[in-house]
Amino acid sequence: MMAKTKKNKKDDELIKLSRESKIQSSIDKNGNVLHLGKSGYLKETGALDNKTLTEIQQADFIQNSSDMNWLTRFNRLSYLDPYNTLTHNKEYIFITKPDLHLFEGKSTSALNSEIKDNTYFLDMFERYRHVMKQLQYSVNTSNPYLCILSNSLASSIELPSINSLESESPENLYGDKISYRHGSAAGDVGFEFSLEFYETKNLEIYNLFKMWDKYYELKSNGRITPPDDSYILNMELHDQVSIYKIIVGEDYETILFYAKYYGVYPKSLPRDSFGSLDDGNLKLSVDFKSSFVIDNDPLILADLNKISYGDKTGSVELESLWDHENDRVNYKWVGKPYVIKCKDISNGENSEGSMGKYKLKWGKK
Repeated sequence: MMAKTKKNKKDDELIKLSRESKIQSSIDKNGNVLHLGKSGYLKETGALDNKTLTEIQQADFIQNSSDMNWLTRFNRLSYLDPYNTLTHNKEYIFITKPDLHLFEGKSTSALNSEIKDNTYFLDMFERYRHVMKQLQYSVNTSNPYLCILSNSLASSIELPSINSLESESPENLYGDKISYRHGSAAGDVGFEFSLEFYETKNLEIYNLFKMWDKYYELKSNGRITPPDDSYILNMELHDQVSIYKIIVGEDYETILFYAKYYGVYPKSLPRDSFGSLDDGNLKLSVDFKSSFVIDNDPLILADLNKISYGDKTGSVELESLWDHENDRVNYKWVGKPYVIKCKDISNGENSEGSMGKYKLKWGKK
């Protein structure tokens, strides 16, 4: 006769507890079982062996990451996968500066001679010169971005869906026909969107777009020229900008998605926002149009680094996201964005699943 395996009374109690729906159990980091009763958590003495710990975890729908493979297995009970679920994320928007011809030459001490008698621009020169500088990149090439718009942004930037073109074959005798899918490049062209901005107490956002709008009036009437003849020779649009959209994961660094909008210009000026004002934050909604939109092309990130730091990308001094001295998040305001590529070895150094990751970093200045 086969000898009966001697069961430990405590093991029987654990199995019983794990099957009772009215009693909740948990496990601390040392493998100790914690039972939740009327008086709260009661700690069981002693740590569990790996096999028992795994069984209790699986009973609570907690699986090992190696058992959750989205490529080769099915999640038949549809329970949460904490290892591959997208949780918190954040969007960053970087808008490049236009190069409007507002100042004479490279100096900000005098207005462009073509508009020196224009009363509107004379007033802006006297009261909002710091905003005018944001609209002419050539007078200060150290920072190519409209930081004031990124910092005051109150909405996300939309993206066009990708839809393909189609064609159909002629019908046969029975009325049947075949559809053929073509490319989707047409969906990247001529996209219109809107952005909302929080206004400042001195109305810098409104006056920035107002100056941009008045500049287009002068340009349309042939009363102002580009700041440099190279724009004409190279057929470059000096009054349009690019917008970079970057979405990062829960660590605020790992890039999940990125896109670039080419040939962007504002279509509207939200003067109607002043029709009726309430106390609190004033939001301005501005309509834009872009000539092209592309996403997830590494050339976008290379272009971003080139615009930020030129040829000095190998010697960028970065500001850490963590304040190691005080052991907390680093709340310092930072300089221009910079993207690096690093290797992800979370699935093993040479694993097929290991892949490179792009991370968004920030320069100190």
